[in-house]
Amino acid sequence: MRVAVADLGKAGWTAGEHYLRNLLTALGAVASQEGVQTLLLRPPGRGGDSLAGLAEEVWELPLAEPAPTGAAARLRAALVARRLLPPPPSPLGRRLRA
Repeated sequence: MRVAVADLGKAGWTAGEHYLRNLLTALGAVASQEGVQTLLLRPPGRGGDSLAGLAEEVWELPLAEPAPTGAAARLRAALVARRLLPPPPSPLGRRLRA
């Protein structure tokens, strides 16, 4: 089983860091017995810290992708709105399927 934990709080968010540290430590304790893989999701540019050392993998994800522009983008948006095309997958969805 893969468990993803998002570290999206501000750098000075002390309570959140303690919670995530405890959660990742507990998951690490059962990881070998239960087949749990831990994944830490964080915004780009966040420096390395003790949380990164507790997860098996660390992914830096963009919080939002730049919006496409131009006539092709407007046409695609109109087709998606009318359910003639499927919506594009989120950045997280693309990474998890990879």
